[in-house]
Amino acid sequence: MQNGMRGVRLAAAGPAVLREHRDTEAAPSRGRIAVIDERVLTRDLLKRGLEMVGDMEVVTAASVEDWLCQAKELPATLVVLCLPSGKPLPDTQKKLALLRQSPRSAPVVVMADPSDDVELIAWMLDQGARGYIATDLPLDVAFQAMRLVSAGGAYVPAGCVQRARRQLGAPAPKPDPISQMFTARQAAVVEALRRGKANKTIAYELNMHESTVKVHVRNIMKKLKARNRTEVAYMTNDLLKSDQPG
Repeated sequence: MQNGMRGVRLAAAGPAVLREHRDTEAAPSRGRIAVIDERVLTRDLLKRGLEMVGDMEVVTAASVEDWLCQAKELPATLVVLCLPSGKPLPDTQKKLALLRQSPRSAPVVVMADPSDDVELIAWMLDQGARGYIATDLPLDVAFQAMRLVSAGGAYVPAGCVQRARRQLGAPAPKPDPISQMFTARQAAVVEALRRGKANKTIAYELNMHESTVKVHVRNIMKKLKARNRTEVAYMTNDLLKSDQPG
């Protein structure tokens, strides 16, 4: 597990119905999520929920093996592997290996019960997962995390990164132009904007009301004389680059 710790990178009932062949030769341009969960009710509820909040098609399977049989006709842009509590690590390792080694592999996020075990989450990432989504996340925030991974990113809860820093004894970063220009809460919002996060995601991760996030965003734009969120990200990136030596 210690090696896994060093690997932390900051940076839903029955088989899914197959569409007609002409509709399944390729994944739709809007993307397709494959939900793998052995529990019929939970995978059906997750499918319905994701289709309500998102713009991606959702298909389901009861096991990794079942999904791999469908993947040729229903290629996915993201696989969500749901892990019921109490599952042994070798079982999880086998599932992630099968998904990673498949010729039709897609980015995988693990969805499981909330955990404070940073080493366990790091181990999942070392086994090929591109993200860890705890089941205490609001559905819309979980969907945004899935979209991030589907687009090539990675997702780990901010709290896990903070705990990892403390456990590794990482030194506190030196002050930068962002922390000097903004309050601590504004600086945290700026960092989230730089990462392209939506207001709802920022509100959840920073334990704020969404209306408070909007106020911070307006004040940040006013300080920078920025017209929109994109300009905020661009201008703060430039500020940080100018602070780098050499």
